[in-house]
Amino acid sequence: MTRILKLVYVAAIAYVLLTFLQDAINPNVIFFERIGSKSSDLKAIGWIISALFPIMLSIIIWKLIDDSRFHWILHVLFFPCAFMIYHVGASILFFAAGVPDGDSIEGYALLPAFAVLLLTSLVHGAALVAWCVMRMRRRSKTE
Repeated sequence: MTRILKLVYVAAIAYVLLTFLQDAINPNVIFFERIGSKSSDLKAIGWIISALFPIMLSIIIWKLIDDSRFHWILHVLFFPCAFMIYHVGASILFFAAGVPDGDSIEGYALLPAFAVLLLTSLVHGAALVAWCVMRMRRRSKTE
């Protein structure tokens, strides 16, 4: 990935973090304090996994691309792995809250995390398309 694409990617991920997480952290802190139980730490861990780990996975995959010959496999695996990580965090949150699914108020706590997941997937996909177009143009110039 060229420096310009890296800069655009970092800017897009920073935008995702600043836009959604800034508005999501304070209400969720109030939510976790209001519910208040022994498992509130586990709820917070589940929410953090759901919200931040897909972004970290995207960054790790883009870092691994430089060292990998089969980089497309990493990109293909990003999308299912990101959704799986989100659901693992959601399951931890629901387990700690003692609810079976997101139909309760705990499900609303995950809305910002889901928005971050979707926007991260969109940014990762757009960066992948831009990177592929750049590589195809580079190959067509050499031929």
